[in-house]
Amino acid sequence: MADSDFASKLLCIVPPYRHRNCPPAGAAALLGHLKAAGVTGLRFLDLRTITPETQSPTFDPVGVFAESFVIDVPDLPLVLQVLRAFEDGTENFPQGSRTEAFDRYCLSRGIDPVWLYRYLGGVNELLTDVFEHMDSVSFVGFSVWASNLTTTLMAAAQLKRRRNPPFIVAGGPQVTESRASALLGLRAGLFDAVVLGEGEQALLTLITRLERGEPIADIPRVLSLHQTEVAPMKELRPLLRMNTLAEPDFGEMSLASYRSTDGSLRLPFQLSRGCTDRCTFCSEWVFWERFRPADIEHSLTQIEHLQRRYGISRFHFTDSLLNGNMRLLRSFAEGLLARNLAIDWGGFMRAQIDVETALLLRKAGCSYAYIGVESLSDETLVAMNKRRTRADNLSAIAAFLEAGILVSVGVIPGFPGDTRERFLATARELAALTAEYPGRFGYNIEPFVVSPAQPLFHDLTAAGLRAIPWDHETLQIAPRYRDLTESIVCRVEGANQGIERLGQLRLLEVLLGAQRGSASSSRSEELPCDRARFVDLGLGTLLLVKHRGRVTGRLVTAKEKSAIIQIVQSGHSSKGLFERDDFRREWQRITEQQAWPAHNRLLPEQTLASLEDAQALHLPDYVVGRLVPDAGAKSQLLVANVLHHACMALPPELATLLAALSQKPQTLVWTRRESVRCGMDPAAVDPWLQRMLASGLLCAVHATAQTSDAKTLQPEPVGHPSPSR
Repeated sequence: MADSDFASKLLCIVPPYRHRNCPPAGAAALLGHLKAAGVTGLRFLDLRTITPETQSPTFDPVGVFAESFVIDVPDLPLVLQVLRAFEDGTENFPQGSRTEAFDRYCLSRGIDPVWLYRYLGGVNELLTDVFEHMDSVSFVGFSVWASNLTTTLMAAAQLKRRRNPPFIVAGGPQVTESRASALLGLRAGLFDAVVLGEGEQALLTLITRLERGEPIADIPRVLSLHQTEVAPMKELRPLLRMNTLAEPDFGEMSLASYRSTDGSLRLPFQLSRGCTDRCTFCSEWVFWERFRPADIEHSLTQIEHLQRRYGISRFHFTDSLLNGNMRLLRSFAEGLLARNLAIDWGGFMRAQIDVETALLLRKAGCSYAYIGVESLSDETLVAMNKRRTRADNLSAIAAFLEAGILVSVGVIPGFPGDTRERFLATARELAALTAEYPGRFGYNIEPFVVSPAQPLFHDLTAAGLRAIPWDHETLQIAPRYRDLTESIVCRVEGANQGIERLGQLRLLEVLLGAQRGSASSSRSEELPCDRARFVDLGLGTLLLVKHRGRVTGRLVTAKEKSAIIQIVQSGHSSKGLFERDDFRREWQRITEQQAWPAHNRLLPEQTLASLEDAQALHLPDYVVGRLVPDAGAKSQLLVANVLHHACMALPPELATLLAALSQKPQTLVWTRRESVRCGMDPAAVDPWLQRMLASGLLCAVHATAQTSDAKTLQPEPVGHPSPSR
């Protein structure tokens, strides 16, 4: 494969699940490592930023009849339907009417089949809209979790149907832990390679060999179709030393897209990789294999540079264990103070802290800590191999709270061997702490699940569990893969499972009231499609709708808001808004009043160190605008970001310019020139563009062949040139 074939290499994440105010750490680490090694043509695209906030829409580990489903390929019927459709040469699943097998699967998981069918159809449309603008991409790397395995395979299927399909590599926790997931993707021809575990050096070697036309079958930590049996991870290649890791690179990401609606944004960072413990229920350790802390000065220097480069002083440490080495953690806090690095930070810690150290951490900017308490029963903690006691847990919670650090703990309902009496005692103590420290202490519900890399998975009998395989009907969806799928466990039965596990889960939810801390048990808020809601922007009102797999919006008047409310209230709640003629007509009328049309596409965006670094500027599809009357007789152009609701009032003369930028990217030179032609003071142009970029109302993208430098503005705004009545 020639160098020219790799003019554009795309790292991509498809929905669902994302951290609410934090860009992806893994992608930033890969980009930093590859760029430091001289790899060019790198792009990054995170489709999750424009989709509804959800975590596991295609499966639930807790069945409606109290089943304990295993997180290996938890939505195997859906995965097999994707593979079968690709094998048959048909369009992406879902197509046609829903099948009985599809409905049966959904109902067993407590998922509305109508909703899930719409959701997958919307994701399929989103993928189509996005990839049709990326004909030149010839290398795609997907990050895969259990939650997005099905949708990643859908994306790969679309790309592999092309006349000149790209080389596709998958990596991440799901394909590392679930060997079946990796082999299914390879066997189907949807993945050309799979990177296991730590990905930086493996991905670099893979890209280098492909560019040179060299074989890839013997690359350590990489599976290909012709090399699906590999040595144990520890024998593959020495792990990277933390001090040799390049600084994570967020330049290929639109950081503004990750801001929460309250404006908060954190950068992820690692002081270490791996964990010192081997809890029986945990599989995260398999990804990093062993605990490896970085040199403190190395970490401090990188944090200082990231803060200066991106202007962000909030960090979320993604370490499996921030306090795996207490001496180094204290040195890190002292180093922050010595360098006057005023950052706000926090992360995962075990229940091992003293008041003096907690006070030091707080003084150095630590504001929150997640602690894996799991249980307040010593007997249960021994069974979990936690190496902590009830006294350790309570002492650590108290130390953090006394120092002024917010605390959130994890608790596991349904752990094998945990008795009802022990669990009830844990629940009562957690409820008492929540009441004693309102707003400062909370807990996340993390139902016990079984997955392939857990220590207990390899001896389920010892844990009092027995494995139940998938049924014959499911395996026959795609019989070509039966030799792989027959070994996949569907669910487990036995100790503390079934109704006992479900009861413990419900008890914690009751104690928490309306708040729900578990992805698997909080399915109601964000999942339904076609839900309309209004956001008061101060300057105007934004109508938000979840439709076609994405979040979209329009700016509306008070009269239009009343009309939409009346339509929604008069209709049947189970029917999607866009299935109703009255809503579609009103939506179309409102759309025609917007200042530019939506193009249903998403481009890889960038965050600039300075405006001069901009190759091209683009108005993304999630930014809407409308001409509205102001307090006087004049009009103004209201511009709003659908994702995090930033808004700005601009002179109406800029509508044509922004409409042009919405159609296709334009160079910085062109944008400056046309801004002046629209009547803007030349001295005000760059500050205006900087504000637009910082607010996420404009984005920077790489220059492409489509980027024009036209001498005059071509497009006209959609809708009326005068303010809407």
